[in-house]
Amino acid sequence: MIPYFPWPYPDEVLGSLLVRACRHTGLPFTQIIYQLAGYTDRAYVSFLLPQFLAELSRETGLPPLTLLWDHTVFPYVVSFRPPAQVRRLERLLLSGQAHVSSTTRLVTKALPFRRCCPACIVEDMARFGESYWHRTHLLPGVHVCPLHKSPLIVTGISTRRGDGQEASHWIYELPQEVVGERAAQPLSAEYLLALAQRSCELLERERSSRPGWASAYRRTAKAKGYAAPRRQVSSLVLAQDLHAFYGANLLEEVHCSYMPQDPRSWPILMVRAQPGIPFSPVKHAFLQTFLDNCPSGPKPDSPLFPGRRPKDFSDGDERCAQQVKQAACAIEGWVTVQELLTQVGCWEVYRHRRQRFPKTAAVVAEFKASGRWRGRLSRVANLGACPRQD
Repeated sequence: MIPYFPWPYPDEVLGSLLVRACRHTGLPFTQIIYQLAGYTDRAYVSFLLPQFLAELSRETGLPPLTLLWDHTVFPYVVSFRPPAQVRRLERLLLSGQAHVSSTTRLVTKALPFRRCCPACIVEDMARFGESYWHRTHLLPGVHVCPLHKSPLIVTGISTRRGDGQEASHWIYELPQEVVGERAAQPLSAEYLLALAQRSCELLERERSSRPGWASAYRRTAKAKGYAAPRRQVSSLVLAQDLHAFYGANLLEEVHCSYMPQDPRSWPILMVRAQPGIPFSPVKHAFLQTFLDNCPSGPKPDSPLFPGRRPKDFSDGDERCAQQVKQAACAIEGWVTVQELLTQVGCWEVYRHRRQRFPKTAAVVAEFKASGRWRGRLSRVANLGACPRQD
């Protein structure tokens, strides 16, 4: 057990806590993680989600679940996963068996460098005598501080694990000692703040998977004017408007880029009645923010609707009509319409979609009027242009 270990500050990510532990104790980082985890390779320790939560719980006196949910990006990553998956991943992380890199990749690939807020630094220094790295500043698409509404500073310190420069995220600098550049402002200040607040809402400690999100998106889209015939959503128009709202650069920054005319783009799939596939939290945050802030009113009609495309039955009707006529000519004796079409292989599709088979229906009507039709039975004889048998 380490003789002294600091407590985490509000909204502090655990990687920041480890950096402060090194500074407070005077121990090198390799010695800190050796006493915690039993190894000295710092490149295998995640800044956003260290895998030795039980050991950190022992040092801080806080429950492992509190550290996991309040001081890592875990709640953001699992914000839309089914509860069973959340509980399973929770157990694996608490036992040290989960692959942390695969859990945090959703964040690190869209946020390669740490960010901080100048106003938060001033407040933290006045309150604690030092600053620290906030979770709310380390989420994809967050360019402004959701509390102070001011642009963040982008540092040159990596958030990723690995060798070489990617291991430099374990340097001992805190935000007040870092020089960086002001984050880009790809949207208006109002929309950037809305996106940051939506993203930070996903850090709320919820043990559920926010069920019913697909229905909620569809209702909101229709209320905003993206309603289409047959109770559908003009999804292609929505995807094009969302692309114009954010711009290609911001979407590419968070690895959510797509072509505006792509019928399989993620905004189109997300407003389907039953999407059937999971989507990353950043896509949920971007779609929610767009639907909250896009103007209401009628939108241009879109030829593209969610779901399967309607089938073209014209060729099938022509083929079925010819086959029925040939079969009727070849059959001797009594036969029902169902038996005749079953022999051809088109009874099931014909009985449910008769209005889409007008030519087949005409042949069936001719078959019934062949002169020997009685009730549901009719003798097949001399139908249409059937050749006479000598």
